[in-house]
Amino acid sequence: MSTIYNALSSRRRDLVGTRAGDIQMRRMLEVLGPATIPGLIEVFRDLPVCGMHVAFAVDRAGSPSAPVMLRSEDYEPGRDHEFYWMAPEDIVEDLVATYTGPAVLAAGYTPIGMCAMGGDYYYLKHDSDQTRLYQLYHDWIDPADNVPIPDVAIGFVSASFAHVLRVARFYLGP
Repeated sequence: MSTIYNALSSRRRDLVGTRAGDIQMRRMLEVLGPATIPGLIEVFRDLPVCGMHVAFAVDRAGSPSAPVMLRSEDYEPGRDHEFYWMAPEDIVEDLVATYTGPAVLAAGYTPIGMCAMGGDYYYLKHDSDQTRLYQLYHDWIDPADNVPIPDVAIGFVSASFAHVLRVARFYLGP
């Protein structure tokens, strides 16, 4: 199993979302094709993650830790992160129905979460043996350019999404 799956499985009692349906997962696989993140299908199939909020903080080096502040008045961009875990149909919609979808898919990014504070989505990218977490700033992506996505549009969040999942707080949002 993947490191993402293992990280979530170790916290199975904390997971508060729902499991994905087979039809939605098949459609997501069709859209993602070879860009599918290792273990992602198993996560959606076996674990209740869809719709749950994931909150965590990161230091300047991208090392994740448990969230310190979760109220919006205490939110510190770049340090505090919170996203709503997307269901497969949300992922498909982001990749197919948005102007940035083809560019992010072509660049190897898979959407995983909608920013809970409003704003840009969170994306996974699998590099060698790690799945990294990024936030892509849609305002900087020009659909006419398609690829490559400019560096200014890519916000590095963490070198290990699995590590984020080991320390994050999971809950159902408002």
